[in-house]
Amino acid sequence: MDYNKPNKGFVCFVYDLGRKRAVYIVFAAIIGTLVAELYLNFKQESPEFNYALTALCVMAVGALIAAVNPKIFIIKLCGYLLSLIGVMIGLHNINLLSHTEQNSAVFSAYFYIVLLCGLYLMVMLLSWFVYNARSSEINEI
Repeated sequence: MDYNKPNKGFVCFVYDLGRKRAVYIVFAAIIGTLVAELYLNFKQESPEFNYALTALCVMAVGALIAAVNPKIFIIKLCGYLLSLIGVMIGLHNINLLSHTEQNSAVFSAYFYIVLLCGLYLMVMLLSWFVYNARSSEINEI
């Protein structure tokens, strides 16, 4: 039984989605919009928001690297790893942002945005690994 037939199951759907350039461009555009929003609204209030900008910019650059050619493994892996480094930077800097009490709603939103970006990237990466593990069981390498 070939588990990797097109459009058969969640893993194949996510794998096929990860091979499209538009997904990474939309992801980078969403993150870029969040960067612009943070920069324009909170740049003067607190210097701690520079940490948030750094993490979001690293995630956006990683998505743009993956968008160069998502069908080439090395390029996509470099983009994923750079975006995951951005997520780790963001989660590390959340502790620094927790000291700004005047913007607790922004802090909470930033936490959930970084968390959702990390979840999205992990699902994409894990579905890629599962898809290829299934292929290697069926087809000889």
